[in-house]
Amino acid sequence: MGCPYRASVATLAPDFSSNRMLRDYVENYYLPVSSNYQQRIDNNAAIAKKLDLWQKKLAQHWSAIYMQNFQVESSESGHRLSLHVYLDDLSEESVRAEVYADGKDNNEPFCQAMERKAALPGAVNGYIYQTTVPADRPPEDYTPRLVANHRFANVPAEEPHIKWYR
Repeated sequence: MGCPYRASVATLAPDFSSNRMLRDYVENYYLPVSSNYQQRIDNNAAIAKKLDLWQKKLAQHWSAIYMQNFQVESSESGHRLSLHVYLDDLSEESVRAEVYADGKDNNEPFCQAMERKAALPGAVNGYIYQTTVPADRPPEDYTPRLVANHRFANVPAEEPHIKWYR
């Protein structure tokens, strides 16, 4: 009969070795970040310059954006959520509206983007956002939020702006 310790080490060592850890780090972190950096510096750093302008504009206008008129229509199939969003002088692409629910009871945390449906009549840079979420939670579990958004930014690591409805 062999030693159970040796058998365990022989079975588990490949999954928990420093070689595997280094390979995972290179493949999952270093190479993607390196590729992202290369994209940002190509073409005389065009993407990096756009990101810098985006962040400056966010800093200048974030305090002026706001949400109101959060409405919920519930049915057995789900809760239809609607929200009015006013973006001051930020573009619609600079900000993403989401609905979030904490993980509690037997539910995982939940996050879903809201879809921009229409401009608000009479408002400057105001929009109606909507989405439908599962009815497996009460409607008060869901909270809208606005999150800085740019396809080349790592949000929230590089741009932590988040505005909560409540």
